[in-house]
Amino acid sequence: MSQPFEPLPLSSHVDIDSREVALEALPEGVSVLEPVGLAGVASLQGQVVFRSDSLFETRATRTPGGNFLLMFPANTLDRPTGLCHYGRPQEKVNDLVALRSSDQGAT
Repeated sequence: MSQPFEPLPLSSHVDIDSREVALEALPEGVSVLEPVGLAGVASLQGQVVFRSDSLFETRATRTPGGNFLLMFPANTLDRPTGLCHYGRPQEKVNDLVALRSSDQGAT
């Protein structure tokens, strides 16, 4: 497995049910998973597998064989950041990236 990404600074607030909530005032049962920058229930697990300033429309599923499959468009053709997934350019500027884990996300 590649080296983990360094956590990014957290926002002071999150949106929950269209309301802005301070991290110090999260509802009971909700906490922050700081390494991935998400607020959720205690059973939430995750890891950062790709970082970009223009990442849209991620899709994840468990395949019939039990593998985890994550797919997303990323601007990887000529630069690793910038407009992505036909983000108003006149021509294709991105690739569809697929990451698969056969060990339930450990690698």
